[in-house]
Amino acid sequence: MKRKLIPVTGFFKLINMLRKHNIKTGLASNRYRGHIKIIVNNMGVYDLFDSIVGPSKKIRHKPSPDIYLTVAKRLKVKINDCVVLED
Repeated sequence: MKRKLIPVTGFFKLINMLRKHNIKTGLASNRYRGHIKIIVNNMGVYDLFDSIVGPSKKIRHKPSPDIYLTVAKRLKVKINDCVVLED
């Protein structure tokens, strides 16, 4: 997790376009919060997300929708107004 990671081609273009149009962004991952933080900090993208959620005692792993629902709630966005992009 600590080796240099590079976002997929087009990531920065997409995220910058979303931010330019005031579209909120969230990261929902099956990795634990500590791992997520290491990875996104390593990639230099931590500050590009308005909410970052991983599983916990109260938030179940995917395929449960808990992670997605928590991100939407934190972003104060209706579920029907969300778009999910997967890797």
